[in-house]
Amino acid sequence: MSASDCSFIIIQPEVNDDDKRSNHFIKFEIPIDPNEPDGLKTTIQFRKLESDEPEDVLVHLRNFDKLVDDLDTDEGEAHFRLFKLILGSDAQSDWATVLDEISDNRGQEEFLEALDTFLLSKVDRDCAINTKE
Repeated sequence: MSASDCSFIIIQPEVNDDDKRSNHFIKFEIPIDPNEPDGLKTTIQFRKLESDEPEDVLVHLRNFDKLVDDLDTDEGEAHFRLFKLILGSDAQSDWATVLDEISDNRGQEEFLEALDTFLLSKVDRDCAINTKE
């Protein structure tokens, strides 16, 4: 059977690349000179966390730390908001579950506690324990 004999055809809908990318990336504008917030800026795209693979989660957290440094983000509440922005929909649900389990305070200590809990929910216990092998 050839393609010309097929009784149906597959039509791929046209997808605007910007729409497609917006589901997987978030853009940030960063001033080149932090002392001139209205000056020249650079734009970076940050990939949202969409995977439960331990390595992907760990790389994502490392990249989050770099993003926090680049954005010069305040600690505490700002970290909570920024972290939620860089998560895909499933990861946002997991993050919301973690936030339900911790106190209502949104300081830096609570953020680090929430991040640890989130990480432990994503990383297999065997993976976390077998660091000596």
